[in-house]
Amino acid sequence: MISAADLWKQQLDALKPADEIRTHDVAVDYRVIKTDGGGEVDFDEKLTPYSEEIHDACDDPNIRIVAIKGPARGSKSLTFENFLLKVGIFGPSRNVLWYMDTEPAVKRYVLERVNFFLERHPELWEKRNRKRRNQAWNLREIDGALWEWLSANASTTRGRSASLIVADEIDAMRPEIGNAIVTLAKNPQREYGSQAKLCIASHPDRGPEFGIDAVLRDSDMRVRLWTCPYCAHLMGPAWEVPTGRRMIWNVAQVMKLGEDMPRDELLDDVLSEESAGAGVNQLSSTGSKATA
Repeated sequence: MISAADLWKQQLDALKPADEIRTHDVAVDYRVIKTDGGGEVDFDEKLTPYSEEIHDACDDPNIRIVAIKGPARGSKSLTFENFLLKVGIFGPSRNVLWYMDTEPAVKRYVLERVNFFLERHPELWEKRNRKRRNQAWNLREIDGALWEWLSANASTTRGRSASLIVADEIDAMRPEIGNAIVTLAKNPQREYGSQAKLCIASHPDRGPEFGIDAVLRDSDMRVRLWTCPYCAHLMGPAWEVPTGRRMIWNVAQVMKLGEDMPRDELLDDVLSEESAGAGVNQLSSTGSKATA
């Protein structure tokens, strides 16, 4: 049951201009997640400490593309769902195309997650078009905008456009689609200007030259490092990969000095800042501002 304080905070949020409302705050205050056993839990930012930076990248109009590489069950899709929740509740209203690899995958996702996502958030559910009859199983009209979930193929990725496009698990898509997803999605989005947002998520299945790794390679990739809960050493995939520009989250005081700092000194500073945890997520963004 929502507390009086949380209810009051939600009422204040409703009075803010849409561009001042953070996706991360919406996730913390509103998001309910369906569990595998059919139960539900509230979004807990402590379980996904990297999600705040991803949410902020989605909110930033200067960032056109947000891409996440991470393990299965790493909350990649969840963070983009949180952005969709903010858009649905607080606006501005926008059309959405959400791509997955196959139609069976789309049907399962809609059945297991999308229907719960819409129905369990009353602030979002009340904005659906109740007059729209015989609505397709993969289509919802929310606040006058069309949200559509599709399998990615030649016919669904051409001739369609939306200011918000999500490409989920691009490494599982057909190679001619997954490897060209940025071009296929970004070109039709030019008409939306700063409102255009392309969100890409995948765990790497195609190797370093294709799919999500190729998207990250062409970006200002950032890598989140974490501390091993057993030995307390810093862990992450960054050090062996040559790159021109790399930064580490949660160590703002060494970001500007990191590339010129001896590795041992940098590690000491990072270890003093990072708390024990689990999981690695890589996130990239393209735009005038870098985010990870």
